[in-house]
Amino acid sequence: MNEKRFWGSVFMVWAIIWLTDWFFHGVWMMPTYEATAELWRPMEQMGQTMWAMWVGNFAFAWAFVWIFTKGLSADKTWHQAFRYSLAIFVLSSLPKNLGTWAVSPYPTDLIFRWIFIEATQAFICGFALAWSYQSKIKESMAKA
Repeated sequence: MNEKRFWGSVFMVWAIIWLTDWFFHGVWMMPTYEATAELWRPMEQMGQTMWAMWVGNFAFAWAFVWIFTKGLSADKTWHQAFRYSLAIFVLSSLPKNLGTWAVSPYPTDLIFRWIFIEATQAFICGFALAWSYQSKIKESMAKA
């Protein structure tokens, strides 16, 4: 495994998650969050615990890249990116959000926006990761 490529990809995925979280949650979803303020911690408390979200996102980025590198196949780069992103989304996001909707008082619109956000993030990260590992994927295809 190429350590430089691996860690560069981990930081790339983490940065994509951070930027898309900022846009989706900090801009697009803010009116929804303000309308449901009773469901959230006060902003001051969120600022104090934000480090936990960053650590969690970094752990996700590491696992996202690590699993991808273990499953490189002789499939076309973009097919592999799509398949991987879909699998990660269905495994990590869809059950969590549907379960949250089933047992929590969050508005349905909020849950489905979260599903959209996490699907979008999975696909952006998956295609960026496939792009960064494109030469490795092509090597796998040549061996097959």
